[in-house]
Amino acid sequence: MAALLCLAAAPAAAAPPRAPPPAILRIARATRELSCTFLYAGLVRAAPPLSLFDDEAHADFFASPSLALRLHEAAKERAWPAALPATRRLAEPPGAVPVGEARSAEDRRGGASLAMCRQQLRAVAARRDELEEAIVHLLDPKVAPHFPAFDYAILLLFMSELHEGMQLPVACSEAVDLSLAYSGMDETYRYVNGVLAAYAREYKVKAG
Repeated sequence: MAALLCLAAAPAAAAPPRAPPPAILRIARATRELSCTFLYAGLVRAAPPLSLFDDEAHADFFASPSLALRLHEAAKERAWPAALPATRRLAEPPGAVPVGEARSAEDRRGGASLAMCRQQLRAVAARRDELEEAIVHLLDPKVAPHFPAFDYAILLLFMSELHEGMQLPVACSEAVDLSLAYSGMDETYRYVNGVLAAYAREYKVKAG
């Protein structure tokens, strides 16, 4: 009887929060990867990412070997000098072909949601000037002239995602993964992580 009383008096254990199904997580991550691809393309092609998204003529670009295989050296020439005005964009560098040993990872973009991708690109576009100004302010001036364009695209997306409620640890983790997979410079993922954390702190973004 005592045992029954003890059991009855014990507080019920709180149910653990339900995690999103793995399929939803895969779609979300694939979509953010695809969004970064469009943001990157906008930088190197001097075009609005949403215009590229809507233009089927650019579809072949996103199947290019340099992106699909993520060759480490391919983007070294594609640096985004953060000190330049936001209205100036990079030109496609001549002879920027993949060289060196490939650092490959699974290409998840085929599992992306196009509707979610468009929504993310629209969110970045709405805050683009503000986000670029923050990157210029937060990025180490010594690093800025050589900062890869894809890392710049990663920052634009995940800084925007923080405003949409993404938790900072999740944003940093996914951004670092993409930087390691795509970036053309060693260890720029550290700056990606640092700028995201500083942005959430200094600009008081209430993420998550």
